[in-house]
Amino acid sequence: MIAILCDDLFSRAKIEEVLNQQGIKYVVISSPDDLQAIHTEQVIVDLTHHFGLELLKVMPENCIAFGPHMRTELFRKARELGCKRVYPRSVFFDTILTTMKE
Repeated sequence: MIAILCDDLFSRAKIEEVLNQQGIKYVVISSPDDLQAIHTEQVIVDLTHHFGLELLKVMPENCIAFGPHMRTELFRKARELGCKRVYPRSVFFDTILTTMKE
C-alpha cells in the first residue's frame, strides 16, 4: 500500500490515476499521524503540503517527494532529512512509475 500526502487536487488525481491503472492500493493521508493507523510501503509526499517536511522526519527512507522546481530550499531540506528520492514536479510526473520502483 502507498500513502499519498498531497492537497493539490490536480496532482493527487494524476497520482491516483497512475496507481489505479497499475492496480496499486493507496490511501490519502492528511498528516504524519495518519501513518500510525496504516501499514504502508511508500509515501508520496508533495513538499508544498504543510505537513510535507514533518512527514519526512517520520519515515524519510520510504518517501518519494516532489515539489515545484523553483522551490530548491524544499528539495535541500528534504534531502537533509534523509529523503533520497526528491524530484521537481515535472520530472516526478513524467517518470512516476519508474520513480516508485526505484
